[in-house]
Amino acid sequence: MIKVAVCISGQPRGDYKKCREQLQLNFPDADFYYSAWEGCETDVDTWFIEEPVLDYHPYGDIPKDIVLSERLADKIPKFMSKPHEVERTSHQTKQILAHAFMVEEYPDYDVYVRSRWDTYTWPEANFDPFLWCAHNDKNAIGFGTPSQNISVIREERDNPYTQYFLFDQLIIHSNEAFDPEYVYKLHREKRLIAAEWGWWQVMSKGGHRCMHGWANPISHVFR
Repeated sequence: MIKVAVCISGQPRGDYKKCREQLQLNFPDADFYYSAWEGCETDVDTWFIEEPVLDYHPYGDIPKDIVLSERLADKIPKFMSKPHEVERTSHQTKQILAHAFMVEEYPDYDVYVRSRWDTYTWPEANFDPFLWCAHNDKNAIGFGTPSQNISVIREERDNPYTQYFLFDQLIIHSNEAFDPEYVYKLHREKRLIAAEWGWWQVMSKGGHRCMHGWANPISHVFR
């Protein structure tokens, strides 16, 4: 049997107890670990981490040569032209750093499941084949959807929307697919990209997969 760790990180928000209980049903044989930034409050044993201070903007200040996605290249000027978007997106590498801290803290697992506190997973989803895929192929598999319906699962292939992009509502990856030191290096060099493009950046070498469905923030599922 493969050793699986579910690592929940970021900011506790929404009905995270409901999300956690569903994750425990979806991953009954996994060990669960929780982290949050200092100053947050939770109802479970949680590792509270000092929130990183960023000295660059993960869209506005990154070199143009690492922006491979046409969709991202189109979005960056729009993000940077609106003050509220500049602020909102300025924190979006912290989720990747938080997961790096957790993988470094709990290194002895074959496969990791990265989740937000507010990620709700489809109750009938069977993630076992994806755990084994990540383990055997040494890759990363991202789950998410822009829609409210999370019950349908399909793989995104040759879709410009997911070009150089990894859904990050839930990510299953092998130990080999994610190197915390590489994340820290990109961060120090001010080259770590934000959000889904950043997740692709740090986990694309093993042949990532983008799965449409089965996970979404709970506020998007129950409206």
